[in-house]
Amino acid sequence: MNSYATDARSYSACNDRRDDRIGLVSEFVDRVLNDHSREALHALVAANFVDHHPIVFGNQYPDQPVAGSLTTMQTLIEALDHPSADLTFHLEDAFATGDRVAYRLFGSGQVEGPAVPVTLLCESVGIFRIENDRLAERWGPISVAPV
Repeated sequence: MNSYATDARSYSACNDRRDDRIGLVSEFVDRVLNDHSREALHALVAANFVDHHPIVFGNQYPDQPVAGSLTTMQTLIEALDHPSADLTFHLEDAFATGDRVAYRLFGSGQVEGPAVPVTLLCESVGIFRIENDRLAERWGPISVAPV
């Protein structure tokens, strides 16, 4: 058996938070994405956080890659905390090895559209890197689609 296989932990297989790495990602989803806690954001995410596939609002240069940061994460939390947004996120699957957690995340809910509320589905499959018990980097696109 490979050494990396013995280190892997699966969220869906054990369905608990015994693995601190998976627990950190789960806590991020619960407290930051769902509860919009800025305090949790600063407690769980490193000050030098880099998001390699961020959702960027008002990007003037969409053809150029933009690295996200703690600041762009704060902008996302402010958008989710807006009274017109009612989205809920669920960590569907996660497994950890070394300093990485691979995850599958789904979200759904409504936001106010120009005339009527719009139902959105969000999905992300990606990887977080953990450093000093905080989320340090994230890779993986986030898909957002109206239904």
